Amino acid sequence: MTWYEAEEIAKYVFRLESDLDDWAIDNTKMKTALARLDLAKDKLNHARQQRAGDRVFRSLVDEVDLHARHCEEAIRERLMA
Repeated sequence: MTWYEAEEIAKYVFRLESDLDDWAIDNTKMKTALARLDLAKDKLNHARQQRAGDRVFRSLVDEVDLHARHCEEAIRERLMA
């Protein structure tokens, strides 16, 4: 994974987190977001393994993964309500 790809995933996750904070997405979009988050987390985990020696890159990946998990939890809670 390149820096550009990691940054694009980060932008998506942070935008999603903001939309969730603002209650700006409906159930259909949340279900789609869950699928995209799963894909993003898989890509991040793969990149973490490939670039284990790059501490700065791993720091970005870890931060984005944390936010992705937060989004996933928030979506699951809202869909269950």
